[in-house]
Amino acid sequence: MGPDSVPAKNLKKKMEGKAMIPYRARLLEVTLNSATIPSDWKRALMVPVYKLRVRSVVTNHRPVSLTSVICKQEESAIA
Repeated sequence: MGPDSVPAKNLKKKMEGKAMIPYRARLLEVTLNSATIPSDWKRALMVPVYKLRVRSVVTNHRPVSLTSVICKQEESAIA
């Protein structure tokens, strides 16, 4: 989950149905017309992910950004 606390699995299940299409379309329309991105979509959670050797050494981890799932979906719709 990203900073919006929306699990991708749950959102994906809900998005499969046609009932969510008008809501996504309206969200996309508002975002494009206002030419702004909601501030929640700009935030990310940084999580260290172990990559090699000794786990207790900080340099053996890499940062991963967890961003908003809804934002990712809207970006793909725009693209």
